[in-house]
Amino acid sequence: MKPSKVKRAIHDEAAPRPRTFTRAVETGDRYAFLDSFRGLAVILVVATHVLDYTQMPQDLKTSITFWVQAIAVPPFFLADGFLCLWKLERNDKVTYGAYLRRSAGRLLVPWMLFSLVYAVFRWIFEEADPSAQPVIKGQSPAGVASAIYYSAVSAQLYFLPALFLLRCALPLTRSLAKADPLMLVGVWSGYVIVWQAVDLAQYFEQGLDPVLNACWGMQYYLLGMVLFRYRALAHTYAAMLSVASGAVLVLLKWLVPVAGLFQQYGYLFFALFAFMSLQGRDPIFAGLGRYTMEIYLLHAPIPLKAASLVAGRAMESTSVLYYVTVTVLTFLVAYAAAVLLRRKAAAGLVFGSAS
Repeated sequence: MKPSKVKRAIHDEAAPRPRTFTRAVETGDRYAFLDSFRGLAVILVVATHVLDYTQMPQDLKTSITFWVQAIAVPPFFLADGFLCLWKLERNDKVTYGAYLRRSAGRLLVPWMLFSLVYAVFRWIFEEADPSAQPVIKGQSPAGVASAIYYSAVSAQLYFLPALFLLRCALPLTRSLAKADPLMLVGVWSGYVIVWQAVDLAQYFEQGLDPVLNACWGMQYYLLGMVLFRYRALAHTYAAMLSVASGAVLVLLKWLVPVAGLFQQYGYLFFALFAFMSLQGRDPIFAGLGRYTMEIYLLHAPIPLKAASLVAGRAMESTSVLYYVTVTVLTFLVAYAAAVLLRRKAAAGLVFGSAS
C-alpha cells in the first residue's frame, strides 16, 4: 500500500463506522465486548480485595496480586473513555451542565449513599469489637468526612469520585474527539510517559485519594478514546492482537520481570482484544458486565467479611483454597444481591442511572 493510502486509511478511522462493524460489536446502546471486559474486571476487583483477608505466604500473595490487580480497575476507566467519544459522536450538542448532572447522579449519589451506609456499619463493628482500628468511632465530623473521602470505610469507593473528576474534563475530551487520531495516540503515549516519570503520590496524603486516582486513571481513559477512534481496525485484527499481546505478556513476565508497565499493558490488551474478537459471544462475562456497578458497590465490606468468617471455619486463611472460596462466595452473594436489588424501583437512585 502506498504511503498516501496508508495515511488515508488511518485518518478514515475517525469517520463514522459502517454498519457491518456496528452490528458485530454494538447492540442497542451497548458494546458487547465492553460488557465482557468489565465483567472480568469486577471479578478481579473482588479477588483483589479478598487478598487483604488472607495470610498466604508473601511470595505467593505477590504472584497472585499481579494477575488479579493489574487489570482490575483500568477496564472501567478505559470503557468510560471509549463510551464518552461514542456519545459525543451520536450527539455532539450535549451541554457540559447536563453531562455533569447525569454523571453526578450516576457516580456521586451512589458514592455518598454507600459511604454513609458503610460508615454506619463500620461504627457498629467498632462498637462490637473494641480491638478494631477506630475509623469512625470517636472521630470528629471532619475525621468521619476524611474517612469517607479516603475510602477508609470501604476500599472500592474511591473509584466513583475519581471517574467523576475525569468526566469533568468534558471540554478537553470534546477537543480530543475532534483531533487527528494520531495526535490522540501521541497524547495518550505522552501521558503514560509523564505518569511514569513523575511521582505524584508523594504530593498526596493517602493512596486512595480520588484526585490521585483520577490522574492515574486518565491514562486508561485516554486509551479508551484511542480505541474508539481505531475501533474498526482493532476489531478486524482483534484475535491477532490478543495472541500477540499474550505472547508479549508471557515473554516479559518470565524474561524481563522488571518491566511492570509493559506487563500490565500486555495483560490489558490480551484480555481486551480477546473479548473484542468474541463479539460478546461469551455468555458469562457479558452477562456479568451488566451488573458491574451493583457488584462493585455491594461486594465489600459486608459480603466479604461474612464470606471470610464462613470459610475460616472450614480452612486455614493461609491456603489458596481459602482465598478462592472467599472470592467465589463474596462474588456470588454480591451478584445475587445485585440481581434482586436491580428489580426495585429505587435501584436507579441507589446505584445510579446509566449516563
